[in-house]
Amino acid sequence: MWPFAVPTLLLIKPLLAIYFGAFNRAVFLQRLPAWRVAAHLLGRVGVFASLYVWPWFAFPEEPLKAAAFSIVPMAIFSAYFMAASQVNHHDEALSHAHDKRWYRHQVGGGGGG
Repeated sequence: MWPFAVPTLLLIKPLLAIYFGAFNRAVFLQRLPAWRVAAHLLGRVGVFASLYVWPWFAFPEEPLKAAAFSIVPMAIFSAYFMAASQVNHHDEALSHAHDKRWYRHQVGGGGGG
């Protein structure tokens, strides 16, 4: 599951947030003008195209190379990101941290204003 976590956060979660009006049912989005939503969606299409479509056009005669370029870099980055985030969540100083402000809670909660 780890190799797919970051691509999910980059591509699927933003679409769900726009559709439902909240990210992870915790952070509610402000109303955005239609042009801003369209710009965001175009950006997501650009990210998807550059990560997963472009390699197939860059290496049309080499499907294994195209597959490797479209899957391996993000899978490695995602696995490292997930490992680091799990270590951070199990740090003794952070394991019982709590803050009602969602973003602060995600990075260790409490502490100084």
